[in-house]
Amino acid sequence: MKLRTSEKIRIREYVRGILAGSMGTIDDDSWFMFAHNKSLHLCIDDDGYWQCAVYNIRNGHIDVKDWVTVDLEWL
Repeated sequence: MKLRTSEKIRIREYVRGILAGSMGTIDDDSWFMFAHNKSLHLCIDDDGYWQCAVYNIRNGHIDVKDWVTVDLEWL
C-alpha cells in the first residue's frame, strides 16, 4: 500500500484531532475509521511515542496484510 503525500497530511491532521478531542481519554491501542476504505491503528510504543498504521479495508474487513505506517514525530 502506498499513500500520497496529501493523504498522509490528512491522516496526521485526523490523528491530531482525535488526540486533541479525546482529552487524554483515548486508549493507548485504538482503531479508527478514516475513510470508507481505510482504517487507522493508533498505539503507543515502548518508548512512549504514538505510532499510526493505516490499513486498507476490503469487502468490509481490515486487510491486515496491506498496511503502511504514517510518521507522527510531531506528536
